[in-house]
This record gives sequence, C-alpha cells and structure tokens, in this order.
Amino acid sequence: MWYEILPALSIVTGITFAIPPLLSVTNYAFFGRWSPPNLFEFKQDFFLHLRDKDLEGPLLFQDSEFIFKD
Repeated sequence: MWYEILPALSIVTGITFAIPPLLSVTNYAFFGRWSPPNLFEFKQDFFLHLRDKDLEGPLLFQDSEFIFKD
C-alpha cells in the first residue's frame, strides 16, 4: 500500500540529498578543503604506498614494532 512505500521512499530520498553536504562538511573539518584528497590518484599509487610503508601486519599495529619482534 502507499502508506508503506512513502516512508521508505522519503528516507531514501532524504539520505540521497543529505549525505553529499554532510560529506563535504566532514572533509572540510578534517582536511581543510571541500573535496577529499586524492590519496591514490593513479592505479599504481596504492602499491607504491604499500612498498614504501613495508607493511607486515595490521595498520593498527604499524607503529608498535615490539609486538611483532621475535
């Protein structure tokens, strides 16, 4: 029935129009600009990042080297 469809449709429509401004404000708060940074603009950049960081474990423990020492 229409009374079951309208609330769901209004939620989807509201989310569709509310998320982009919220993301822009969040990006401005964290990065100081309205658009997010291009962290990996080219396809190979992510693999260069992994090579440079030499990640051996979870990113959470990246700075805690004593956990992974033998």
